[in-house]
This record gives sequence, structure tokens and C-alpha cells, in this order.
Amino acid sequence: MQAQGSLSDPGHRAVPPRIQLWSWRLAMLSGLLFGAWLFRVQLLTYLAGVLIHDGNHATPTAVLIYDGDRCFVVAAKLVSSGTNDVILPSGRRNRLVRMGVLLPSEEIGRRELLKQNVPEGNIYSIAVHGKMDCSTVATALCDWAEDHPGRTIGVLCDRFSSRKWRTILNRAPNLSAVKRIHVIPVPDRHFNETNWWQSKEGTMAFVNGILRLTFCYLHPDGEPVWQERTQADFRATISADTSQ
Repeated sequence: MQAQGSLSDPGHRAVPPRIQLWSWRLAMLSGLLFGAWLFRVQLLTYLAGVLIHDGNHATPTAVLIYDGDRCFVVAAKLVSSGTNDVILPSGRRNRLVRMGVLLPSEEIGRRELLKQNVPEGNIYSIAVHGKMDCSTVATALCDWAEDHPGRTIGVLCDRFSSRKWRTILNRAPNLSAVKRIHVIPVPDRHFNETNWWQSKEGTMAFVNGILRLTFCYLHPDGEPVWQERTQADFRATISADTSQ
């Protein structure tokens, strides 16, 4: 008499290896998802930390303002702590600025600094050739640092963009100037790396930071050269459309 459920029982069917494999994979995936949910705070905090570079915390002799929450307030505090010069990048004027509709970005920055009681004699601007992105501003800043060899410079930037800034500076050819330039991540009042996923602003800042850093690694030569379209370009486009 055969035992019930034995392999020799004609009614017993062995589980196919393919089903066993997928059952094992499903169990592993469930375990990974459970672990990710259990340690979600630590994981999300770590991911945001990849975007952040905390540089030298010593007070620089000059500071460049690029962006960041309350960056003008932070610059004013640095001036009161011993920083001598505040640098504002001055880029190409767009059409609205040339028409007088908008103020240049460096003029807006100068007015904000004056509101924070920064002496006007401590405010300088550097010319940026081309679009006002990190690469072109970093190039202009390195040139300024070479002309002022005794200065240490801090770059005020958004906290989730600080790793990108450090990466771009490390690629600059003039290493002697780069060694004197430090990135100062400006914290945001509404979120940080420990709670960015709890607000729309923080989520957008994290996603934008990931995209910008990825683009920075994939395109080491920087962004394509931007050229403003002239009236002749618009006429040629209109003429091409009407001729079709």
C-alpha cells in the first residue's frame, strides 16, 4: 500500500521549476520592498545627501551669490563676519531687460544687498559670457580668482545643487584658483534632506537636483551654447511657414 502524497502516487503533481523560481523571486522582491519601506526615511535622506556637498566652513574673503533661499541674507551675515566682497554675476541681457521691462539680475541683487545693510563699496559684479548657468559662471569666477590670488571665495548656491557646483569647479583647468573656491550650500526654510519628500517644493527641488547632476555627469562639456534669435530669424521662420 502506497503512502498518501508520495511521489509514486499518480495524483501527485510536482511543482514545475519555473514556478518555483518565480515564487522565489516574488518572495525576494517582497522582502526588498518591505525593507525599503521600513528604512524609507534613511534611504530618502541618503539619496538627498548625494546632491549635497558641504565644503570648507571657514569664512571666505569674498562670496559669489548664485541662488538659494535667503541667499542675500546669508551673504549679509558673512559680510558681518568678516567677508569683504560680495560678487554678483552679470550675464547677457535678454530682450525684456534691453527693453527696460525687467531689471538686470545683478541690479536686483545689488538692491537686495543694500536692504540688508551691505555697504555698496563691498558689492562687485563679474562679467559672464553667454548664458548664466553654472558652467559659465564658474569659468568667470575662476578667472576672477586668478586675478585676485590672495582671496578665498565662497559660492552661495541651492543646497541640492551644491554637488553639481563642486563637480563643475573640479573640472576647471586653473587648479590653483579652484583650490581657493568653496561651495556654501544654502539651506531652505521649508525642507531639507531629512524631509524633502513631505512637501511639493522639496520633491521638485530633489527631482531637479537629480536631473541637473545627471546632466552634469553625462555632458562634461557643459550645456550647448545658447543664442538668442534675432528679428531676421523670426522673419525667416514666418516666411517659411507662409510659403508652405
